Order: sequence, then structure tokens, then C-alpha cells
Amino acid sequence: NPDNLISFAEKLFDGKQNLTSVYIYIKHPSTGGGRGIVPIHFDRYQLSDGAYITDKRQEITEAISLCHNEGKAFLAAGVRKPLVLQMGIQDAHHIELQIINRVIAGKRECSAQERGQKKAEGTVQLHPELEERIDAQAQKFADANNLEGANTLELLVSDPLDPNSDFYF
Repeated sequence: NPDNLISFAEKLFDGKQNLTSVYIYIKHPSTGGGRGIVPIHFDRYQLSDGAYITDKRQEITEAISLCHNEGKAFLAAGVRKPLVLQMGIQDAHHIELQIINRVIAGKRECSAQERGQKKAEGTVQLHPELEERIDAQAQKFADANNLEGANTLELLVSDPLDPNSDFYF
């Protein structure tokens, strides 16, 4: 629903006076390799403009349709799954956590990308306090969703060496 995404964007601005714009990426969970990712840009100062909101609703509706079509093409079946929303962070570090049977098995840095495709993977360096926070949230997610087998959780971290850094799964 486009209005839910607009409300989500408004909430991202709450309490963050220095944040003037944000990207929210919409993606079908079954696609990979950068396929089917659609960025939607929101400007804090235009969210009260009716014409801006009308245009955003149309843009979001088209993005949702495109993501579902990419998911169908990727799966070669008509599986309709909930779409993934991910907040864009400028100069973010893209980190993947490997989870096997609800146990965190490893992490890798995947920030070197071109057109949404990983160019290189490397060892991630996180501040120990930040790593504890990330691991705790990942473990809660794995347990709450009864993850079995091999899984990958992706997250964005604004500054991996700052113990108070924001991160988003």
C-alpha cells in the first residue's frame, strides 16, 4: 500500500533533524544479483505537499508492480510474496551475516558494488559493541522466524567502527 510506505518514510524522519531526504528500496525477496530493486526517494520538506504525495503514490504503485513482476520472472512461477523494504543510507556499508540453523556462522563486507551487483567480498571489521548489538538482533530474528538450514541476513551500517552506529536489516 503506497500510503503505508509514505507513513514509513515520515517515521524515518522523526527525531532526526539533520536528515532531509531518504531512499527506501523496494525488492522482491526471491530476486538476487541486484534484480528488481527499486529506489524511492523521499524529501522531508515535500511530504506535506499534496501534489508530491499524489506523484509518490503513483511511483510506489509502479515500483510494487515491477518488483512483483521481477519476482515472478525470477521464480518462473506466480509466487506472490511480501516485498522487502530497506532504508538507503548514504555511504553505508553493506554487510551479510550467514546463519546456519539459527547460529551466526560468519559475516562479510559486500559494499564494493556496481549496479547492485557485488564486485568483491571481504572480511568485515565492526566495533565490538556494535557487533554485539547486531548479533543480538540477528539472533532474535533467526529465533523468531525459526530459520533452518543456510540463510543470509543483509544489513546496512552507517559506520562499522562507531559503537553507536545505526544499522538496518
